[in-house]
Amino acid sequence: MNIFLILWTSFLILLCSKVGSATVNITRTGFLKDADVITSNNNQFQLGFFSPGNSTSRYVGIWYKTAPDEVVWVANRDSPLKDFSGVFKVSEDGNLQVLDGQNSVFWSSNISQTNLNNTLAAQLLDTGDLVLLPNIGGGTIWQNFEHPTDTLLPGMAVGIVHDNAYNRAQVARSWKSPSDPSNGRFTFGLAPNRKLAEIFVYDNGRPHWRSGPWNGAFFIGETLYYYSGLAHRSTVELDSEGWPIRMYFFSTDENIMERYVLGYNGLAQHKVWNPSDDKWEVTSKSLDFDCDVYGKCGPFATCNPKNSPICSCLLGFEPVNDQAWRNGNWTSGCSRRTPLQCGSRTENQDKFLRLQNMKVPDHAEWLTSDDEGDCQSQCQAQCSCLAFAYYLGIGCMTWNRTLIDIQEFNTTAVDLFIRLAHSEFAEKNSNWKTIV
Repeated sequence: MNIFLILWTSFLILLCSKVGSATVNITRTGFLKDADVITSNNNQFQLGFFSPGNSTSRYVGIWYKTAPDEVVWVANRDSPLKDFSGVFKVSEDGNLQVLDGQNSVFWSSNISQTNLNNTLAAQLLDTGDLVLLPNIGGGTIWQNFEHPTDTLLPGMAVGIVHDNAYNRAQVARSWKSPSDPSNGRFTFGLAPNRKLAEIFVYDNGRPHWRSGPWNGAFFIGETLYYYSGLAHRSTVELDSEGWPIRMYFFSTDENIMERYVLGYNGLAQHKVWNPSDDKWEVTSKSLDFDCDVYGKCGPFATCNPKNSPICSCLLGFEPVNDQAWRNGNWTSGCSRRTPLQCGSRTENQDKFLRLQNMKVPDHAEWLTSDDEGDCQSQCQAQCSCLAFAYYLGIGCMTWNRTLIDIQEFNTTAVDLFIRLAHSEFAEKNSNWKTIV
């Protein structure tokens, strides 16, 4: 090998060890063995081998130094080692790999061919990001922040969830159990084919929970966001045509340890470390009540955790299955009692009923509109339009499909206007519904 190239490579390795955010680099010759641990310069994160819960299998992961049981990323989550012979290294072809004592590859970063032989070293940054650095040029070749497991750290992003639960989309996936970090039932990310960004938790591809649409500051389907500083911790990235492609999570204070984690039971939680008590505190979670489960009351029904029963049909609708409804099985939902009279030019034309402080239904469509009145006029002109809402930061939302996953909030939220036949407005017996 050219002596100049050897000296230049040695200089770069030394430089990275001095100016980077890692205590030790992983290189082609500098392995991480099972008994070794790498600590970030700020002493917040550690990288090494571990066995979760009651398992004896070995995995490479990143965890908090002050809370070793809180693993935030796992490399070989679906391919555990069965002994302590494991090695974590940069391979000859430039990939970051987990190998056993027989040099069998259990996990690889799978860098594209164009980047092979350009890898210098891997570093654990102060943010918890594990990065592969190039020999030539700046930036990074690969980073684990683009490949989350079940946790989002500040600076990480989630992308769009697709039908295939095991594709390479940038989404969070739950562990299978507390002792098994392999891909579990639940995924967390942006819903596909939505002009208005929404975060979903999916259970084997089926909606389990959703955040409601993004208004530029927070997701309007979560009551905590209306009054919480969490409203400023996320941002949504759009493509050139205005479609959402990623949501980034940021911290408002670098001195605070915080994260979002998707549990093996499908519960998404925001956790903050309390240094006074040396424990994690849950500041928000996806499922506070039964009403938070997606479609709990079925279509054309609303859910209120303070009511008994919690489900009720919207005014103008009645249960599809009376017996099931009385038995507390509401998933079949409700159906319209009186057909709409769309297109009628008489005084008996359809009208809209205002439902105050609501979690708006799924499948909102966005329309360009000047104000609430214009939004209503556009909905009125389309026979397929079943409801509309107008909210600051979003504008006009309309619904042309089944109205599902509606919830009554007990705090200020969105006013939802549903379309009903004129004859239904003789019924005026609810103090939270206003005729317009």
